[in-house]
Amino acid sequence: MPACLRDALSQADAILLLDGPLGTRLVDHGFEVDRPGWSARALLEAPELVERIHREYVAAGSQLLTANTFRTHQRNLDAWGQYQRAEELTHLAVSLARRAAGNQAWVAGSVAPIGDCYSPEQVLEESRLIEEHGRMVENLVAAGVDAVLLETHVSLKELVIAAAAAARHRLPLLISVTTMDGIRMLDGTPLSTLGGIVQAYAPAAVGVNCLPAERVAGSLRALRRSTSLPLLVYANSGERTPEGKWIPSLGADVAAHAREARAWRRLGMRILGGCCGTTPELIAKFSREFRD
Repeated sequence: MPACLRDALSQADAILLLDGPLGTRLVDHGFEVDRPGWSARALLEAPELVERIHREYVAAGSQLLTANTFRTHQRNLDAWGQYQRAEELTHLAVSLARRAAGNQAWVAGSVAPIGDCYSPEQVLEESRLIEEHGRMVENLVAAGVDAVLLETHVSLKELVIAAAAAARHRLPLLISVTTMDGIRMLDGTPLSTLGGIVQAYAPAAVGVNCLPAERVAGSLRALRRSTSLPLLVYANSGERTPEGKWIPSLGADVAAHAREARAWRRLGMRILGGCCGTTPELIAKFSREFRD
């Protein structure tokens, strides 16, 4: 493993392996997430399980773990009465990932959209976004993350505010958005223009997550129209219907998912992991396929 994350990100032909999902792995291990705070609750109720899941991914070959900070913004914590514990829980999440990582992986801090990830119309006003994301990034930097990962973003308005907050620090910035049709963010922003927009924040990579694996190639082609940055991908094993039912798709088959990933590599993908519904088995398959 290179001496530092920046060196790993600068290796043009290498694949850097992310981890897989934490939320759906909590469910796999029997933790109840269908309540306010969902994944963040595990930091207080089952920290040993959070660390165990991180360790599963390290054992599978992950080189970059994502700390369980997806829901540790103050506003999200307020939904279950933990508003004042944002800094504490963010630090705890990073420390659990750091212990699991040891000297085998780096740790990224997750910066998610505030509130409902899949509702661009619920994005907060600009002043609140600046305050919340600024505080979140400060907490992550103080906790000692190796990188900042903006993930599952659906609104350009919120994405650029979070990116500006992260860009004030000297850490690698990874940007990932989600899309339902493969070519637009949920607020309608074309992926074909996104790379040029985020270039101002000097990200190390830009890409997509939380979408079915079969739609990724189209997303990467769209992104390539506006950026030469390394591309990152972590796709789902399926998708949720409007009625809320989870439907497995091509990504649920580890071998098929890996075949798709080989095509993504040809399109410029250099950072690879798994999102909702995937498991350490997929990361282990990626490790066998892509790590030197």
